Amino acid sequence: MSLESTSIISVSRCKYDRQSRVGCHFHSFYHIMYLIGGSSSLQINDMHCKSIEHAVCIFKPGICHEWTSDSKDPMWSIEVKFVTYDSCLTSKLDLLPLQFKNRNIKVRMLFENIVKEAMYKRPLYKEIIKANVYELVFQMVRGQSMENMECVQKNEAEEDYKMDDTGNADELNNKIMQYINNNYYKKISLG
Repeated sequence: MSLESTSIISVSRCKYDRQSRVGCHFHSFYHIMYLIGGSSSLQINDMHCKSIEHAVCIFKPGICHEWTSDSKDPMWSIEVKFVTYDSCLTSKLDLLPLQFKNRNIKVRMLFENIVKEAMYKRPLYKEIIKANVYELVFQMVRGQSMENMECVQKNEAEEDYKMDDTGNADELNNKIMQYINNNYYKKISLG
């Protein structure tokens, strides 16, 4: 694994106009898009779907893709485009589906940090962006494998998070972090 084998092409935060359309195209590089808000109709190769808030789309080299921003709820996104010759990184990217709903706040924070680094261009920002891209991919793979485990263990989400006299602080902290990650995007009310 080497940062030198990966080059960042662009980092952008995009707000698409109502019914803005990006026609069918493909790249010789990776294009990862995180939908911050809104929705769009998406086509990846022959797969048609609707992309909604918190969706991650991974356009691998040679994959045809296009999208149309929703007329009532225009899409806005963070997009990262990069080339990599790192076999470790490409093998992890190959594990990910072309589109999935992100449930991990860490992934959203990494996207935001990549944008911040690209905007401010502080010392070592290129290296930090590359390192963030690696962590982003690893976090997404972790999230997918954890989500697959959750399908097998459905009742785990209903686990009681009360602290008892026998529990230790690390265990409680892990349960709290798991609860926050699992429920971060859910609406709550205080009354």
